[in-house]
Parts: sequence; C-alpha cells; structure tokens
Amino acid sequence: MDLRQLKYLVTLAKERHFARAADLCFVTQPTLSARIRQLEDEFGVPLVIRDHRFRGLTRFGERVVNWASIVLEDCDALKQDFSRIRQAGEGVISVGIVPSASPLASLLLSFLRQHDIPVSVDIQTLSAQEVSRRVSQGNLNLGISYQSAIGDEEFRTYPLVPESYVALKFGEHGSSSTSSLKWSDLSSNELCLPTTDVPGRSMINECLDLNCEDYDVTLETDCWLTMLQSVRRNGLVGIAPSHVVGILAIPPGTSVRPLPSPDEPLELTLIADPNHPEEPALERVIKVLEGFHDFFEAESTAFEKVSA
Repeated sequence: MDLRQLKYLVTLAKERHFARAADLCFVTQPTLSARIRQLEDEFGVPLVIRDHRFRGLTRFGERVVNWASIVLEDCDALKQDFSRIRQAGEGVISVGIVPSASPLASLLLSFLRQHDIPVSVDIQTLSAQEVSRRVSQGNLNLGISYQSAIGDEEFRTYPLVPESYVALKFGEHGSSSTSSLKWSDLSSNELCLPTTDVPGRSMINECLDLNCEDYDVTLETDCWLTMLQSVRRNGLVGIAPSHVVGILAIPPGTSVRPLPSPDEPLELTLIADPNHPEEPALERVIKVLEGFHDFFEAESTAFEKVSA
C-alpha cells in the first residue's frame, strides 16, 4: 500500500467515475483500476462495487476512504510545513559544548539572531571527546570543543580563540581588568579551580606548579556560576577561562585580573561534520559561521573594554 493507491481510491470515491478519476490522477483507467485491485488484495476485502462501471463503495471501501482522506490531508500539511521551513530556514540545530565553554550557548544564539536566522538551538553540555563523537555520527549539528580533542576526524572547523585565563577576586579593585596578575601572585591563596575533567585544568595546574611555591585548592567546580559565588561569598580566588568572563554577569565588586597565557594554549574551535546532509536550518547557519570568530572575540573580551 502506498499513498498513490490511497489517492486513486479517494479520487474515485469523489468522482464516482473511473475515467474522470484516472484523468485527475494523470494515469490511464486500467492503471487506476489495477492499483485499486492491488489495494483490495492487500486488505483482503472488496472496496469498490463494480459492474461495467463504478457502482459505489462497499462498507469496507467507505472505511478505507475515510481513513485515507485523513492520511492524505496530513501528508499534504506536512509537505507544506517542510516547504515553509526550507524557504524560511527555520528549524532546530543541536549543539554540543564542552563545560568550560557552556556560556557560549547564549552567544551563539545572539550571533544567529543578529544574522536574522530564525532557528532554535538545542544545547547539550558534554565532554570534549563526546562532542566530537556525536558530531561525527550526525547526532549533533555543531560542536564547540578543543582542537586537541578532534583527533583525526575530518570536520569543517571554525577556530575561535586560544584559551587564556583570568583570576577572579571579590572586594579588591571593583570590576576591572586594569592590571595583569602573575601566576606567582597566587601563592598562599585559597583557590577555586575547574574540576580535573575540564581540559583547561591541566593547563592551570602546569602554570601554578611552575610559578607558585604554595597554593591551596579549596574548591573545584565545572560550573562558572558556582565559582563566582564562591569568590564572592567565601573569599576564594577563582581561575576561569577569560573568554567566559565577557559573557557571564560578574557580581559588582569582583576584580578580573588577566593571567599570562600558557606557552601552548588550548584552542577553542567550532566544528561541523561535512559528511552528513545539511538540514535546511543548518544550511543557513553554516553559511555565516565564518563570521562567528569576530563576534565571539568582541563579546568575550567585552570586560576588557569596559574597564579600559
């Protein structure tokens, strides 16, 4: 059974004439009659009362026509909906983001709206390896991860920024970034650091170990809002990627002090898999992604400009 057979039967029921129904369906009368007989064979019951001409539908035929009319109407509505989506570029794109870059979700949506792309964004926070795996399998449309986690996979890549870090402290200079801080200045401080599964943590550990004689890790978290609260309420010094600071709402009275960049920093990258067919919504997104780097850079360093 297919939709064409259902259309032949519904048209015949409306026209009550084999020849007229065949003309409306753009087939010959024998073809229309044969396809309806196939439908009867499949159901195992007669659907049409035949003589030398159409005499009406059986009670089984009436039931099938009622059901088929609903199916065909729903199918037409679905086609119209998809046609509208293709023309407007609407839809949903799924994006996997590593936890350290999770504030970028709102930034990506702002960027798409700035380009008048009416899509919804479904965000999933995942490990760097999981982001790459799901994008390569087509389970995610886009990913924001680290270049080092991509491995040998062949993605379309859109570099964003080398990851650098800032120190957050409450009640020192107000919300500012007027002066840099040396890693050695963090000696003897109680620190709030990202958890060990956050890729940047290994970079932070390396910088602390090389430059600090003594430091105390009091709290670890993979949530930047938790870090900000611990800085404000518990007097800890938080260390976070600088790119999230321009996006988060930094509590008043919190200083933001840039730290020297690592010698070989992690590289944040936006990825898309070229091996999977692009959905209409994704097609429009892909076309503008080259410009996301400049938008990202401007927004993620906004805290520096405010304090300059």
